[in-house]
Amino acid sequence: MRFFPAVLILLALSLPAQERSTLIVAFGNDWVPYYAREADGSWSGLEIDLVGAIFREAGISIKAIPLPTPRAQDYLKTGEIDFLTSASFTDGRNGYARFSEAYRDETVAIMIRAADGGRYPMKRLRDIGNYPGTTLAFQRGAWYGPQFQEVLSDPALADRLVDTLGLDTRLKMLAAGRVTMVIGDYYALVAAAKAQGLSDRLAVHPLTVSEEPIHLMFSRESVSAKTVGKIDAAIGRLKKNGTLEAILNRWKR
Repeated sequence: MRFFPAVLILLALSLPAQERSTLIVAFGNDWVPYYAREADGSWSGLEIDLVGAIFREAGISIKAIPLPTPRAQDYLKTGEIDFLTSASFTDGRNGYARFSEAYRDETVAIMIRAADGGRYPMKRLRDIGNYPGTTLAFQRGAWYGPQFQEVLSDPALADRLVDTLGLDTRLKMLAAGRVTMVIGDYYALVAAAKAQGLSDRLAVHPLTVSEEPIHLMFSRESVSAKTVGKIDAAIGRLKKNGTLEAILNRWKR
């Protein structure tokens, strides 16, 4: 599915903070495989498929616009845009936003070479210390969850970490045997390996490093609790009938 942005974006953003018949969602820079803006101005990706299914089920129309993430957060606070996707709940955000029920999980995983399958059984990420010479490629500043923070703060494991910019670069290093493992968002790892033609050479390790519920985040200024209730009901139905799971499974391949 694709979203087409509003034709009159500036007009839409100038409307007063009140509930619109068509809700406005903003997306930032391309985040493959979750969303990407096509040459014709439409949007495609995993997040687009999920959100499209939810709003169709709820009977609510939406328009997507491109907007840098920091500005989108500010516009959400004032009601100039109505909602954002891929949101984690925090007490601070709860002051200006209403959160839907979780519609997916954000999963941090490890990718290894397929030939190494079963070679590194681990119950926690810090178990990489049990395997001499094992190295883990990551990007400094990214949040990979408490298990990774435990490794990052342990001086004894410092020589196991390889800080490298760019997921594509990390996967090429993995395929070439220059690192043992790569940590990252599950779907981003799968999509990047597929895009580089490495799907048959790389595999996701069974260990789940982190799993966090992800929500839609609505402006308290422009979206009512009643509307969020409709969204929650739609998410519940789509979970029950397997629609959301089916969409997620399509993007696992």
